[in-house]
Amino acid sequence: MWIMGENGTELAEVKFFKVVKNIGGKDKKWSLVGYPQAIDTIGGIICGYFSDEDRAIAALEKLIAFIEENPGKVYRFDKP
Repeated sequence: MWIMGENGTELAEVKFFKVVKNIGGKDKKWSLVGYPQAIDTIGGIICGYFSDEDRAIAALEKLIAFIEENPGKVYRFDKP
């Protein structure tokens, strides 16, 4: 599916998503990252930064609900 990244400057076709611990982030300790091919590849798009893991997982669940209801549409993450 096509994803518009959090910063609004990236549009990528993404097939895999992962909630990742953001090392070094002061207030934004978790991120949701989308990958074009496989989860462990370089070149992921940051979909959003979150203060805790539960918020990142909630964003992933919101994305899943959108995909289920809108196949083939572009998903835009909220800007920070």
